Amino acid sequence: MKSKNEGLQFNVRASLIKRLGGEIIRDTASAIAELVKNSYDADASVVKFDVNTKEQAPSEYYQNIGTGFIQVDDDGAGMSWEHVRGGWMNFSFSHKEKEAVTDKKRSPVGGQGMGRLGTLRLGDHVELFTSTGAENEHYHVAFNWAEFTDQKILSDVPLFSEKLSHTKPRGTTLLIFPLKDPAQWNVNYWQELVDQVTNKVFLFIDRKSFRVLMSLNGKAVELGKIVKGTEFDAKVYFENVWLKMSPALIKEVMEFWSTNKMLRAGFAAEERAQQVVLIVRDEKEKRIVGLSTAATVTFKQLNSHNFYLYRSIILPEYRQPGLASKVIVETRDFLESFSKMVSSNRCIGLLTFVENPKVQQFRREAVWPASKMVFIGTDKEGRHIRVYYFEGARI
Repeated sequence: MKSKNEGLQFNVRASLIKRLGGEIIRDTASAIAELVKNSYDADASVVKFDVNTKEQAPSEYYQNIGTGFIQVDDDGAGMSWEHVRGGWMNFSFSHKEKEAVTDKKRSPVGGQGMGRLGTLRLGDHVELFTSTGAENEHYHVAFNWAEFTDQKILSDVPLFSEKLSHTKPRGTTLLIFPLKDPAQWNVNYWQELVDQVTNKVFLFIDRKSFRVLMSLNGKAVELGKIVKGTEFDAKVYFENVWLKMSPALIKEVMEFWSTNKMLRAGFAAEERAQQVVLIVRDEKEKRIVGLSTAATVTFKQLNSHNFYLYRSIILPEYRQPGLASKVIVETRDFLESFSKMVSSNRCIGLLTFVENPKVQQFRREAVWPASKMVFIGTDKEGRHIRVYYFEGARI
């Protein structure tokens, strides 16, 4: 039966967007990682992420708003006015849907609109400056997350925008301020944040053509570079081979185990080789120096749920500070993303048995800071059991 519209239409409260953003982008590291991925997707060669905890933001629209700010600059493709209006300002649309690869032949890695939503984790006020470099104008947009309230529908949220009629080098700048909880941005928090962002970003992107610089009050660090030590200066890189193990690669992995005397009675080398997730290679020699594996197991003590059983090995001479944690985190994050695409017998987390006596002795934290693996007890052999639950896991 047909009926008249009578003037009815759907509306969205502005607060809904804010709540959804808070649920989707769950922490500061994820928010920063999405902004970095946006710069990569824009074909930038470098992105600079600067945190200033001491000064007010150099805003061109809002004045004297709190202390501390974040500025993100890249030299990417920038956005045209049509892209700003129809893409960046539209919460339901992303140009990435239609682009298989970028002009630099990159596969887009940023989540649909996640970078824009992630800014609410960092500060209330957001200003965007962008230019394609090919037009005699660039664009400036500003808004305030505090305006996304229950009292306003989305179209009623105040928004400032302007076209500026002078040329600016191509690229995009984001200004986010004031800092949420400026006191937390101490050196320890910063180092943990840098490690987390590195782990979240460099699993899927080409680090050879893209640099990420992060600075806290002027002290900068380049992500993805392994800090040189006094005894060992070799660099390594990761290769994701999950479900892509060719006969030649299986043979190479088995030779790695054999050469380094890792094979023992009952070790099903070929079967284990099929379970490899990440391979760690010497950047210069290209040879395998470490790897991680994952196999689906049912753990009776945890309500008979399925987990990925995580194992890893890194050659002793390559065990640089933080590398073992990096292997865990990158394997963990990849498998968590992969598990979302599995339709049946889905794993709800990562499980590992810590066999190394030195790790058992010196890594006594109940929750490992980088990987978030939680100690849940020991088995009959005295091995520590640690678990990481994927987001949304239910027991």
